[in-house]
Amino acid sequence: MALITGEERVEVPHEPGNFFTLRKLGSAPLQEARFIQTKRQMAVMSTLIDTEMGAEAFEAGTAEAKRQADAGEGDELGSGGNPRNAKAYDAQTLLRAAIKSWEGELYPVPTTAKHIATLDDRTVDWAVARVIEISVPAAETSAERLPGSPPSVSASK
Repeated sequence: MALITGEERVEVPHEPGNFFTLRKLGSAPLQEARFIQTKRQMAVMSTLIDTEMGAEAFEAGTAEAKRQADAGEGDELGSGGNPRNAKAYDAQTLLRAAIKSWEGELYPVPTTAKHIATLDDRTVDWAVARVIEISVPAAETSAERLPGSPPSVSASK
């Protein structure tokens, strides 16, 4: 059994002199962020299916997802399920669990869920990608897998 521990202090690349301390996340917060995002996607699909045009679009999307999965393409949930794909996670859930603190002139307020929710899109995208990079292992090679275990999905591009 391996416990997931650790954190890193990293400069925000597009905001020199400003730093985040990010926690490396274990399976529970990662699964929660994936569950919330999947639930949101299902709600959107349900709304689309309620219209005739939406149902046609859903059927076309489902067929394309199946084609991609059969061909081993794609990195969205439903067409590969890549755990390193940022779109697979609810960003706010992930960041509330991962951001321990921040510092710098652009971050004069305490690190709270309320303030995390006010981060700009560019910073959110960067922070989510960084959290996934430090928390979700890259897919292992076939030699690293245990006998009988299924292969992981390859890392996102």
